Amino acid sequence: MTELLFLAALALLLVPAALGSVGHGLSHPERTRLMVGSLTVGVTLVEVGLILTAAPTVLRAFRMTDLAAVCERLAGHVLGGNVAVGWAAATLALILACLALVGARRSRNVQHRMRADSWVGTHSRLGPYELVVLPTSSMLAVSVPGRPGQILLSEGLMTALKPMEVEAVLRHEAAHLDLRHGSILTIVSMVQWSVGWLPMMRRSLSSLRLSLEQWADAVAVEDLGSSQPLLAALRTYVSLAVSPYAAAFSAAETIGWRVHALVKHPSESTAGVKWLSYSVVGGLGAAATGALTVWISHAHQLAAASLYCPI
Repeated sequence: MTELLFLAALALLLVPAALGSVGHGLSHPERTRLMVGSLTVGVTLVEVGLILTAAPTVLRAFRMTDLAAVCERLAGHVLGGNVAVGWAAATLALILACLALVGARRSRNVQHRMRADSWVGTHSRLGPYELVVLPTSSMLAVSVPGRPGQILLSEGLMTALKPMEVEAVLRHEAAHLDLRHGSILTIVSMVQWSVGWLPMMRRSLSSLRLSLEQWADAVAVEDLGSSQPLLAALRTYVSLAVSPYAAAFSAAETIGWRVHALVKHPSESTAGVKWLSYSVVGGLGAAATGALTVWISHAHQLAAASLYCPI
């Protein structure tokens, strides 16, 4: 059962990379939510699998041999199931949990530090948000969540772009705040810190970041009624390396794909792609849920027969 959890987890972690390549028949909100859900469930299943693998060894260390035997029968023997494997799994489970917390804290700290104080730049209201124009010639546009959310633009950007292009940038950044993309970027940070070292994770996380930018682009284009101002702004924009913990108008690794998507006529969700995407993600989730359901069912029976009954 534990092997099935690990396989389902790894497959779910690769779903964003696959959707980035073949998921263009999905709408931007659908694709992004599938990516976020897959990563969240995938990381959770990795942690659960490690805990189940470590449980027999840890319980025996505390002389709870009966309960350890129950867990061993339920979880099976992963990589031989010896003591070294058990302690390695326990250590890795603890490290991944700590790294995820570090990622979340770092993301929130960076977002907090990026907020502009009242004495920095020129502040004005932009609907429910605060527009801050920074006195710098650098090309900068970024949204910062908070109360109120802030949209930071540089004087250099506003000078370089035409008024309609500036409006497109503002609508793009406002879309990030409206859709709470800062929370998704916190999840991205947690995943990157905890399991970012796994193969293909860099591509999965890059696909999710790109999907966020394209979602905000789509909202801006819908508000403006045309993609031309946004296209012109992207082509004029000389990209700076902006923190991955904040939603920025243009990041070097996404700008080419965003221009390509805007040049193409936007396509509506394709039924076949939607069905396949949801079926794959749902099937992997169902397999993991089924394994855990069987585990819980057997746990009731086996734990009742042991000296310890934690359920």
